[in-house]
Amino acid sequence: MIRWGGAGPQARKSPDISTWRATKGPQRRPTKAACPFLERTIAMERGRKYIDCSEVPSDSRCTLKISGTEEEVMKAAREHAISSHGHTDGPELSSTLRAGLRDER
Repeated sequence: MIRWGGAGPQARKSPDISTWRATKGPQRRPTKAACPFLERTIAMERGRKYIDCSEVPSDSRCTLKISGTEEEVMKAAREHAISSHGHTDGPELSSTLRAGLRDER
């Protein structure tokens, strides 16, 4: 076995890979506990939605695009539809907005 990490015959041995694998196992990706920021970022990227007002036919030619989590987009889009376009709040408006939601890439 090759010796390294010092001088002379008292130098320590190189690590035995088969022993290391048996005790440590394969390297794994960070878990939620190991990296909460990374896990939160990945979750947010997967769950981001958007709604584009220009994709909905209207007379106002609005170009607003709202993005965020589904709940954030629904709340902001509902407020925008009521205040800017004169829609009335109700289940019909919610279903129309929900149908316009798209996954952000």
